[in-house]
Formats: sequence, C-alpha cells, structure tokens
Amino acid sequence: MQQIDRIFEQMPPKEKTFLASDRNRLAALETNLPPDEPIVLVTRSGFPFGTMVVTQKRLIVLLQDGGTRVISFSEITSLSLIEGSKKLMGLGSRGSSTLVTRYRNGASNDNISLGHDGEWGLLAGREIIASHERYSTRHFG
Repeated sequence: MQQIDRIFEQMPPKEKTFLASDRNRLAALETNLPPDEPIVLVTRSGFPFGTMVVTQKRLIVLLQDGGTRVISFSEITSLSLIEGSKKLMGLGSRGSSTLVTRYRNGASNDNISLGHDGEWGLLAGREIIASHERYSTRHFG
C-alpha cells in the first residue's frame, strides 16, 4: 500500500471526493519522488488551484490545468496559518484556512486556501508549518 492510499483512508469524505480525480496523478508523483522524500499529507488548495502535496522538503501543487507548481521549503522564510472560522456561532462546519507564505527572495506573499473540508485544511496547514520547521532546523540550523 502506498502512502497516498493511507492518506486517502484518513481523509474526511468531503475532501476525498474532491481529490478523487487526482488520485492517479498523486500515485504517479509518489512513485517518482526520491526515497528520502515521502508524502506527508495531501489537500485541496486555492491560489494556486489544485491538489497540494506536502513532503518533508517542499510543497507540490498539481494544478487543475494539468501543470505543476513546486515550492521548496528552502525558498520560504516563514509560514503562518489563518484558521477558518466555525460557522453558526461555533457549532457548524469550519471554513477554509489560509496559509500565508513569505519568500526569501522578497517576492510578494502567497495566501493559499487549504482544504475543501475545513477541518482537514486546518490539519494540513498545521502539518505544512511543522514540516517547514523541521526542514529549516535541519538546513538552516
């Protein structure tokens, strides 16, 4: 069983349904990743629109138009997460969270919407930040 299959088993139905069309692309990507770069998590992203793959070294977005955008953790100075709010006075579902990405080269910040399912997007945002922190600790010390 591939890691992508295990991730899909953990996903809420709403997120899984939304990402199902990219399942083959995700499996192919996982096969082509270096052995020291396993997939940590997968989520839907907006701006750029597509399926975001989180690894220990980078974010890989499989774009809706068939392309790919890669953001290496080495290019990022910091990440912060704006958590999606609960609807209906805190009792309803959670809205999408936003990942604010700041780059080393001074490029303008990216505000990336995470997850079709609000709770999964929040989990993804927290995992992205944790993965970036682990990467930065190893490489920038």
